[in-house]
Amino acid sequence: MTSFSIGSLKSISRPLALGLLLAGGLHAAIPQGNLIVNGSGAAPVATGWTVLATGGGGWFQNGGGGYDATPGFFITSYIQCRRAQTIDLLALGATAAELDNSPTIRVSEAISSYLQGSADKYYIKVELRDASNAVLAVWNQGTQTVPLTAPSSWTVFSAEFKNYGPGVRYIYFEDGGIDSGYWAGNYGTYHDAASVQFIPDTDSDGMPDEWETANGTNPNVDDANADLDGDTLSNIDEMTLGTRPDLRDTDADGYDDPYEDKFGSWLDAQHTGTDPLKPDTDADGILDGLENPDLPYLDETQPGTDPNKADSDSDGMPDLAEIANASDPTNPGSVPTFAYGNVMVENFDGVSVNSTYAFTNSAGTFAPAVTASGVTQQANAARLTLTGSGNSNTSIAWNSVSSNARSVRLTFDFRMSADVSGEAADGFGIGFFKTSAYGTAGGSNPGYTPALDLNWENPDVGPGHPNAVVFGFDIYGGTTDGNTVRLTGPAVGTPLLAKAVPSFQLNAGVFHRVVITAITNGASSTVFSLQIINDVNGAATVQNLISNVVVPGFDITADTFRLIAGGRTGGSTVTTELDNIALQSTTVLPPMPVVLSAVMDRATNPPAFAITWSSVAGVSYVVQSSETLAAPWTPVQTPVTATGATTTLRIPVPSGSAQKKFFRVGLAP
Repeated sequence: MTSFSIGSLKSISRPLALGLLLAGGLHAAIPQGNLIVNGSGAAPVATGWTVLATGGGGWFQNGGGGYDATPGFFITSYIQCRRAQTIDLLALGATAAELDNSPTIRVSEAISSYLQGSADKYYIKVELRDASNAVLAVWNQGTQTVPLTAPSSWTVFSAEFKNYGPGVRYIYFEDGGIDSGYWAGNYGTYHDAASVQFIPDTDSDGMPDEWETANGTNPNVDDANADLDGDTLSNIDEMTLGTRPDLRDTDADGYDDPYEDKFGSWLDAQHTGTDPLKPDTDADGILDGLENPDLPYLDETQPGTDPNKADSDSDGMPDLAEIANASDPTNPGSVPTFAYGNVMVENFDGVSVNSTYAFTNSAGTFAPAVTASGVTQQANAARLTLTGSGNSNTSIAWNSVSSNARSVRLTFDFRMSADVSGEAADGFGIGFFKTSAYGTAGGSNPGYTPALDLNWENPDVGPGHPNAVVFGFDIYGGTTDGNTVRLTGPAVGTPLLAKAVPSFQLNAGVFHRVVITAITNGASSTVFSLQIINDVNGAATVQNLISNVVVPGFDITADTFRLIAGGRTGGSTVTTELDNIALQSTTVLPPMPVVLSAVMDRATNPPAFAITWSSVAGVSYVVQSSETLAAPWTPVQTPVTATGATTTLRIPVPSGSAQKKFFRVGLAP
């Protein structure tokens, strides 16, 4: 295993500091501020820029809004638009001697696009050139021939040039974009806040003034090799690593910066493999400093889990979900198990439990209904869309039911006809919608939000729907993206959480069963899985498509929700039917036990060790022992079922037993 050592880091400190020292030394002759003219769209693009290409609607100056405080930004069109600007550094007052000292140069630009998923493309190119225009250094964000997909909201792309050597006299800045969707007008990439600037370093210590001021070092004194926080990393080493020189533990996760070596694998508590800039490196909901594989699994405040692995024992269940559900996250043979009970049932044949639903229709003329399904096992089904009915956006919404629990399981059957046009516009979805945003009763169709590209019945890419966990199904249609299942979370702006496109084929015209499982992952997040049983009434085959994906912002134990299922038809129309909806849940997780006392009673023969802990009547607990405070932990007897708020277990201690013995109490699996 490769390890990170403080010695190896300090051995590079002086050469590293020297290299950055040469990059400093700015004086008054170096031009300050943004060297780009008209970078924020304050004037038409012809001001300051040389237009290289202006196809379609050409470069368009939008006079308002934008990324920065300067009103205006630029928009491209449906044929690639390109522009460039050359900065003559000597003409701006810089001297050759100072430029040859390689002062740090920062370049950046803010990019956005008209609409999520609208296929806008952009690129940025910056070159440092010498007196003969030969290129000394270059930064590309995409290229003219291979542009990148533009983000849906303003995003700053930046780079810094350092240690590029002598000779720079010009800086060449070029960018461009195109609306690949080929909409007439200006619906391409948005460009704002283009910037080129030198970064001052008053004391020539290799640490820019702005960084020193923000991080507690002195911009007027060469303190590169000092160690302000006493963590054995020099100030300039901390700048290189991205950590703070005034904090021993930059991310406040419990491990000091030198111990977090970013190797990605645990060696020991001084070589953790974690990221010093991420308090939860593996994003499992547990601070890095609370995870230590060298310690035994004791309780949820000090698990012996690995901070580099969200699933330490590789059993498919995230660590925090195991801790929250009384399972051992360090034992692959231990996974949460649940007993489910019906919360809501509806088969549209007259059998229902707590089911009160309403149809809605926000587009087209199709009226949803409960109709004969034509399949023996399902006498009736809820019809959400109908072939030949025209565009529609129809849903069925159930009133909320009480189901706050450790785990919830949703099952339903669905059937769709063939999409004969080959389009992928038709789809359906089902989701857990928070009642805080969508109410508790009546018809509610979340609808389609064009500005956010939120098609909840078939969530494709980008943001999730607000306050909901939604599964979208896009099947039978499309030449590139048919037979797809997608999962989005409740936070708008977050990326798609899961997209399953395995080599499976779901046939049209037959019912398939979906099983969605939600398991608490501690406070404020839930683990979701999805399974499809293909042709449930025929030659059924099981396909596990989404497994144990953590969805932040949705807490199955605390958030009340209602089910909403919907179908949408676009350029082509298909029949979509749902049947046999069943929502099941478990009981609420009891609190972890707290040991109240542990005493030795030597009056008995043999002596007995009495352990008393907090408990919940009816809940089973297990007591385990170990002689070394490490695995293996052995149950001292079968699980104990509590009868009150406290429980006591007397454990005989036979003569000749080990001098030391440790005990722990937990919830029985």
